[in-house]
Amino acid sequence: MSFTRPTETSSPYVQLLIRALEEEGVEVHYLSWPALVTGRVRLLHIHWPETMLKRRTAIGRVANRAFMATLLMWARSGRTQVVRTVHNSVPHESPGRADRWLLGRLDAATHARIYLTAPATEAVGDSVVLPHAELGSWYVAQAAEPVPTPSAKGPDVLFFGLVRPYKGIEHLVRLADDAPDLTVRIIGAPADSALAELVDGAVSSHTNLSSELRHVPDPQLVAEIIRARLVVLPYEKFENSGAAALAMDLGVPVLVPACGPTRELQALFGPEWVHLYEPPLRADEVRRTIRGLVEAGSAQRPIVEVREWPHQAKVHIELYESVLG
Repeated sequence: MSFTRPTETSSPYVQLLIRALEEEGVEVHYLSWPALVTGRVRLLHIHWPETMLKRRTAIGRVANRAFMATLLMWARSGRTQVVRTVHNSVPHESPGRADRWLLGRLDAATHARIYLTAPATEAVGDSVVLPHAELGSWYVAQAAEPVPTPSAKGPDVLFFGLVRPYKGIEHLVRLADDAPDLTVRIIGAPADSALAELVDGAVSSHTNLSSELRHVPDPQLVAEIIRARLVVLPYEKFENSGAAALAMDLGVPVLVPACGPTRELQALFGPEWVHLYEPPLRADEVRRTIRGLVEAGSAQRPIVEVREWPHQAKVHIELYESVLG
């Protein structure tokens, strides 16, 4: 794997993937300078390649670029086969010119890809498309207290996850303004101070809007999600969403803008779990969705076989064997 040994703050996705692979008998190692320089890495599985170049200091960034150049040498020679999981078609943060060039060379040297959403262009090489795997089991296991039951005391509308510019936070602020009868809650660490100021300013002037702008511990996150009536993700750019998948894994439906990826999500989970709206987000649409959920009553989380980890591990192993074969 293209990262160091995971810690408790690492992505639940990669931790569950590693566990599923090991349960199938795969021995997972983590990338290091000695293993790469000596050419001992036969198969490298990359996640979020831009993070391989990020460091706080200039010296660290130069070292990481040298590391990437060495990897490219082995990949082009065929000594190291590269598999990449494409979590997003473009990075959330735009890298600099030198890093873009290196990432472009890495993309060209990649032998197979696992797409978590259907690619906009024709897939290259030995590639597969996999729906985002379930994450609910991870978060429930991290909860120190028993998982709460749904409560009417939770917010009508919840947004959670990293608060980034493309995620349409201003639409949730407008919703709180247009619908004083609906309670709206925003939780997650903001990407910049401007977003934090936008939310803080709105919270101070709306009694129906609350927020917690920080990384929320897993037990609290589970409780926040389960108590919400509806998770609303008004993204302006929607490819795949771990937040949407996690909400449904914990038994809470989502309301998302209608587009190609969200229609695929609805086909996978069902219209009772994935509710679509035509942008912009409107208060009457949110009210209608919540009213329908109240009338339908609660339901168990949707089980989708292709999202369960035994199936995900099987597909990964088959692709690894194909690339090495």
